[in-house]
Amino acid sequence: MYICSLLFIALTAVKLLFPAHSAGLRERVRELVCRDENYLEMAEAMGRKISSGELREALQAALGLEEGERETGLESAGAAEELKQNALSAQQSEKPAQTTEPEEQPEAVSAFLEQQRKYAGWEIPENVRTDMPELPFEYACPVSGLGSSGFGFREHPIDGGIKFHYGTDFAAEEGAAVHAFAGGSVYAAGANEGYGNYIILTHGGGFATVYAHLSEFTVGEGDTVQMGQQIGKAGHTGKATGPHLHFEILLNDVYLNPEYYI
Repeated sequence: MYICSLLFIALTAVKLLFPAHSAGLRERVRELVCRDENYLEMAEAMGRKISSGELREALQAALGLEEGERETGLESAGAAEELKQNALSAQQSEKPAQTTEPEEQPEAVSAFLEQQRKYAGWEIPENVRTDMPELPFEYACPVSGLGSSGFGFREHPIDGGIKFHYGTDFAAEEGAAVHAFAGGSVYAAGANEGYGNYIILTHGGGFATVYAHLSEFTVGEGDTVQMGQQIGKAGHTGKATGPHLHFEILLNDVYLNPEYYI
């Protein structure tokens, strides 16, 4: 019984402390069993070593472990667990990601939104942007004249009622030169009931400009134009109360406020 108890204790301790060496223990156990020893005395000695904490050193000596091999088994598992806990603590102590402050709104945008507050009951159309995207090209005012009716909701001067105005009107003399806002090409030069004679220029990157109520054209479809080049003359064709230029800027078929750039 003492022999069985001794072997059970020894095997269990080795498996826990030195799993890498337990596979080769069978031959050594057989050798111990075949010896003519006082097993009662051996069991008592083993018990004393367990109580005094010397079991690990005794097993290391019995198995012939080198000093470098002693950092295995339970010690390695304990080190791994300690590393894991340290990593978790480091993660928990990390500061939360810094949130960036929103960029300050341009003054022109703030002024437009303030002006439109009186039309709070009307919803801005989906094909309209009220922010101020940067234009990736040089540009200039398309006509010499004063703004007479701005972008946004207004009382329609002909139809009456509140309607959204998709461009900016510039009061100009009949026949005044109208210039290309930026370099590009003439996408269309035509006429309809509302715009009268109009020209559409494309500028790349999804940008386009519209010039309406012209009295005549000086360019045709497909022509390439430079910024500031004359493309037509101001008039009052279409729905107009007098000579002026109706001017629009679009980005991917969405209307921008021309007054941000002029």
